[in-house]
Amino acid sequence: MAHRDRRSGNGFWQSAPGAFLVGAGLFGLILFPLAYSFHAADEEWRWDVVLSSIVTVGTEARCPACGLVQSSPEDGSAHCRNPGCSGPDDGSLPAGETVVKPGQLAVGLWMTVKISVLALLMGLPLGLAGGLSRLSKNTGLRAFAACYVEVVRNTPLLVQIFVVYYVFGRVIDSFIDPQLWNAQRPFLLGALALAVFSGAYITEIVRAGILGVDVGQSEAARALGLSHFQTMQQVVLPQALKRILPPLTGQCISLIKDSSLCSVISVVELAKAGRNLVAFNFRSFEVWFTVAFLYFIVILPISLIVRRMEKKNAAD
Repeated sequence: MAHRDRRSGNGFWQSAPGAFLVGAGLFGLILFPLAYSFHAADEEWRWDVVLSSIVTVGTEARCPACGLVQSSPEDGSAHCRNPGCSGPDDGSLPAGETVVKPGQLAVGLWMTVKISVLALLMGLPLGLAGGLSRLSKNTGLRAFAACYVEVVRNTPLLVQIFVVYYVFGRVIDSFIDPQLWNAQRPFLLGALALAVFSGAYITEIVRAGILGVDVGQSEAARALGLSHFQTMQQVVLPQALKRILPPLTGQCISLIKDSSLCSVISVVELAKAGRNLVAFNFRSFEVWFTVAFLYFIVILPISLIVRRMEKKNAAD
């Protein structure tokens, strides 16, 4: 009876509202020093900085002489910036139209999403192949996969990005005309580096998930006449997926955050856009809190979706 009373006394803190209060309290304790230092510096939070970093409103006009579209004030006092253009007769651009464009952080967020998705699409097959190779009966495949995992896991991601960009990038340049892919070179090579890095960790996640399936399942499938490939596809991998999902979600989240390192090869993702914006307006509080919030709203849906998939798999 005493045991039931103790559980009922702690029931509120185990519920969703109680967990939310605890989390909000801990989060408030973390934010308090930041808020105090912000107040002590006699700073005032500026929402216009936050909004302009996400959405920008400007005026654009088309030069009637060369057709170049460029920013122009409402009174049409700006001149054409095209060096080879003689400009209109009166030397000024016509009155422009108001346009709404994504701000620097919104553009950086889109780049973060693109490079993370591309890296994940390349890293998942690489990790699956690596995990199956680690469990292969072929000694060469096992040795190659083990070497790949150890080399990637024991070297910094930043170094790997430099190696892919400056070494493998030059190798690719010798086969492809750089003018054909110069604009996308940092983006593609950065995604490749992230894919190779995440693939090593996904390899170990897949291997651990497969080893977690009882060996009797494979033996029963082989006794029924299924081939090794059919056993993996129809019996082992569906059961291993339940064990793979949680660590795979963590790796996916880490991949999104690790994409910020691609700024060293001129990829203007979210963190790089934040640094550029702070260097321009010197509003570090507003910019970095906005950057953190944008990362949060991208990563949170992933966690919620995978959590729902885990519950569904557990029910099945």
